Amino acid sequence: MKKAVLFFAVLALSTAVFAQTKYPTPNLKGNGHCCIDPSGMKVSTFHSEINLGQAIEPKRSEQPSFYQEYDSIYTWGWDTIVGWKVTKRDINMVYDASHNLTNSIEQGWNGSVWVNYWQNLYTYDSKNNLTTYILKNWSANHWENYAENEYFYNVNNILTEEHQRNGFDTSWYMYSKNLYNYDNNNNLVYKVEQSWNDSIWVDSWHYTYTYNANNNRLNEVWQMRQDSAWTNYLQAIYSYDLNNNLTLLQQQEWNDSIWGNHFQFLSTYDQNNNETSWTWQAWEGTTWRNIREDIYTYDANNFKESDVTNVWSSPVSDFIKYDSTHYYFRTNVGINEMMSQDEGITVFPNPTSGKFVINSNSPVRAIEIYNLIGKRIYSDNKFNQQASIDLSAQAKGIYLVKINSGAKIYCGKIMLQ
Repeated sequence: MKKAVLFFAVLALSTAVFAQTKYPTPNLKGNGHCCIDPSGMKVSTFHSEINLGQAIEPKRSEQPSFYQEYDSIYTWGWDTIVGWKVTKRDINMVYDASHNLTNSIEQGWNGSVWVNYWQNLYTYDSKNNLTTYILKNWSANHWENYAENEYFYNVNNILTEEHQRNGFDTSWYMYSKNLYNYDNNNNLVYKVEQSWNDSIWVDSWHYTYTYNANNNRLNEVWQMRQDSAWTNYLQAIYSYDLNNNLTLLQQQEWNDSIWGNHFQFLSTYDQNNNETSWTWQAWEGTTWRNIREDIYTYDANNFKESDVTNVWSSPVSDFIKYDSTHYYFRTNVGINEMMSQDEGITVFPNPTSGKFVINSNSPVRAIEIYNLIGKRIYSDNKFNQQASIDLSAQAKGIYLVKINSGAKIYCGKIMLQ
């Protein structure tokens, strides 16, 4: 029994330990499928949250004016006879004016038509904090409530409490509650999970976290409530590279008196600090055995384009293709009217027929100019305090200017007419 519970726990732990983002990952009933997303949000469910976890907060490229918003996400499964077969898709992905995902629908392919499975609904407050997440399932030609998460924040917009409810017909029933506490650097240091027993909240799980000087999480300990006392259950140990990217998470289980190896997760990154691979390994008593590997690709703006999953066929080292996910997105633009009055950065004339001058009161490290689809059309890393630029060969329209002072990055727009 302990092993069964432990397997469920490792999935949830993967969710908890990697989900260090502004928006919390919805924690729904029925979790039983592990998927670790490269954006930093790690999700473990059997529905579209496997892909949508990263879409709750659209990723920004190195050009702060660009936002990645998904149009659709398609997943293929590997069939040993016919090869890749499409299995599901996420569509109807709607974002609000602040680029927050508000709606999406997951559909499965039954061989001839797309069939509705799940609908995801999100709401946010005026500070763009996720306040509710509702999951609905398709039943008898209509959407029925399935699960709901409600989130509460302090004055610093830090998550302090989370309520989870299950749906049945038109009613909601309390399921669990999470309470969060933080240190002075807003790092999560203490979490308590409680269950509803029809009349009161009862403690069920307890989590503690420690961090290094860079605010990277170093250790996490899970304890469960047994006989009015907290009992050790799991712990996770973290390692990072020089760029503070998580490279190794080693998970251990409590064996009555000592910690013993259980799982470990390894990640690699490219020069832009994008996670390019994630490997899940299990401890076999004397050595680590590969279970699963995910490979990720990105476009020129560091937006994720694809995810290929390989699952090893135990006990041999060969692996079989499991699924392949492709992300179709649009690059939206959110631009400031002008650069920075504080730094005395100006662009003149604007609008322009093609030639213009950029001035700065202080030294500037580099200038880059992009069109609205994210392609860089100009760069200058020898700029000091003034530059004359000629874009006469470019098409008429709006272009984005990024100026890097070394300490800050300023963005504005230039119009060619």
